[in-house]
Amino acid sequence: MACLYRWLILAACLVWAGPVQAAYTLIEWDWSQGSGGTIEGFKIKCGRSTGSYSIITTVTNTAARSYDLYSVTDGKGLWYCTVSAYNGPDETTAATEAIFTLPVPPMILTPNP
Repeated sequence: MACLYRWLILAACLVWAGPVQAAYTLIEWDWSQGSGGTIEGFKIKCGRSTGSYSIITTVTNTAARSYDLYSVTDGKGLWYCTVSAYNGPDETTAATEAIFTLPVPPMILTPNP
């Protein structure tokens, strides 16, 4: 797996300095194919404490560079997430951990007919 992937950087909508209120509800990353095998997808790992990821979401769309945070967490509050690329059992080193606070998701009201 030495040269399987060139780099994976978690970036954009989240700030790394400490917990922040997520202004957007997307987790975004940048990635570039290295000299190794082609990836099968990405793994988004999230949890309630640093380095401990209880929720792992597999994204099989190799063109994806973002994902809805409410889809990879179980709700509001403080979250720690990272992203890695994978090919079969091989996986890149995870990107820098993002720390953020998700607000209560917006409610969608549907009128009763």
